[in-house]
Order: sequence, then C-alpha cells, then structure tokens
Amino acid sequence: MQRNVCYNADMEKVRYKFEQLQNAAARLDEALALPDSPIKTDAVIQRFEFTTELFWKFLKILLEYDRVNFTPSPRETIRAAKTSGYLPSDDLWMQLIDDRNIASHTYNDTKAQEVYNNIKNNYTAMFREFINDYARTRS
Repeated sequence: MQRNVCYNADMEKVRYKFEQLQNAAARLDEALALPDSPIKTDAVIQRFEFTTELFWKFLKILLEYDRVNFTPSPRETIRAAKTSGYLPSDDLWMQLIDDRNIASHTYNDTKAQEVYNNIKNNYTAMFREFINDYARTRS
C-alpha cells in the first residue's frame, strides 16, 4: 500500500512538471511570433533558457520515476534520456544544452544571434516534437 501512495505522488509530480514544460514552450513560441527586434531576440533567448531548464528537469523526474541510475546534471540527464529512449540519439540535444549555457553566461551579440538562430531553426521544433510525442504516448 505504501508504494501506491509513493507511485501516485511521483506520477502527480511528473504531470505537474510536464504542464510547466508545455506552458514554457508555448511562451517561447509566443516570443518567436513577435516582430523582429533586439528585444525579441532577448525575449526568445530568455524564454529558451527557462524552457530548457524545465525540459531537463522534467526528464530528470521521468528518469527518477523509472528508477534510472544517472548523475542529475543537464548533460547527464540528456545522455540518460537518450539511452532510455525518451530522446533520439542525435547530438542536437547536447547542442541545445551547450547553447543554453552560452546564452546564460555570455553577453556577446554574435553568440546571442547564433543561439537565437538555433532556437528559431531547431530547438522550438524539438521541444514541440518531444511534448507532442510524450503527450500522445502518455494519454
């Protein structure tokens, strides 16, 4: 009986974190829909940062729920999620983590524009695909 209580609480945490991730990704899409400007670039990068944080932390919770043994850092969580089948094995997910680190710790306009372009051209679609796939398989 005790495991049932833990199981239900764990599943509720997964659902809550997934809802947060969905909301963050929607907010990122909203920022991308704004007219082009330096403020848009800044807003997109900021929303990308918190979407990425929620994304890897959601994966961390999924992996913990599945009792996967891993070191709970962003890069190790992505590696474990690939191994566990939550993510495809391509390297774009690691690049996403690298770009999040660059965006968080670099104040260089050229780097910021590169990260913005990666967000616009790759990462938002990756987030959407993951969210849609997860929602479809967990419904």
